[in-house]
Amino acid sequence: MEGSGGKSTEPPSLEDGAGLGRAPGAPGSPLPPAPPRPSRINAEREAEVLRCWRQGDKDRALRLLMDTYGHGVLAYARRMVREEDAAKDVRQQTFLEVWRGLDQYEARSSLWTWLCAIVRNRSVDQVKRRARISAREISAEGDVSNAALETPDPSMTANSLSQRDALSHCLDKLPGALREQVLLRCHLGLSYDEIGAIVGEPAGTIQVRIARALPKLRRCLEDQGANDPS
Repeated sequence: MEGSGGKSTEPPSLEDGAGLGRAPGAPGSPLPPAPPRPSRINAEREAEVLRCWRQGDKDRALRLLMDTYGHGVLAYARRMVREEDAAKDVRQQTFLEVWRGLDQYEARSSLWTWLCAIVRNRSVDQVKRRARISAREISAEGDVSNAALETPDPSMTANSLSQRDALSHCLDKLPGALREQVLLRCHLGLSYDEIGAIVGEPAGTIQVRIARALPKLRRCLEDQGANDPS
C-alpha cells in the first residue's frame, strides 16, 4: 500500500529473509556470533536509519535496520522460543512494532538496545502463547522443551552442529529467567544496566547471578566436548 507522495504506509516484507544482510561470523559457534556489543553498536548506521525515517523514506529506514540487526534479532528469538517458525514470527512482530513505534522513539538508548527490549518481550509472549496451546511443550520454568532450534544450515560442519547442540543442552539446564539473562548478556551483548532496565531487576543482582552461572555453563560445555563460550 502507498500513501501520498508514493511513500509506503506498510513495512517491507520479511518473507524469506528479505532485507536481511549476512550474519557475521560462522554459524553454529558455541555462543553464536551476536550483533555488536554496546561498545560496537553501529551508530553511523543507526543515525542513517533515523535520518531516512524522519525524511519520510520509511521503507529504506526499516530495511537498513533489518540489514544491520535482523539476524541478531532472529538468532536471539531462536534461542528463546526454540522453534524456527515461532522465531520468525517474533522477528516479524519485532520489526512491525518498530515500524509502528519509531515515530515515538526518544533516543534515550541506542536503536539496538530498544530492539533488544522489543524482541525479548515478543519472545516471552510467544513462549507464553505456545504454553497455552500445548502445556506439555513448556517446562514449569517457562522454558521450551526439545523443539528444534532451526533447520540445519548445509554449510554447517558436524563439529559446529555438535557445538550448537551442546550449547542448547547446557542452556536448557538453567532456570528460565537466568537463561534469558545469560542470553541477553552473552548473546546480545547488553550491559547489566540495560538488562536490568529490560527485566526490572537491579543491575548488580543480575551481574552476580550471571557470574555464578557462567562457570557452570562452561563446565557443562566442556563435559559436552564443546569450546569455552567466553
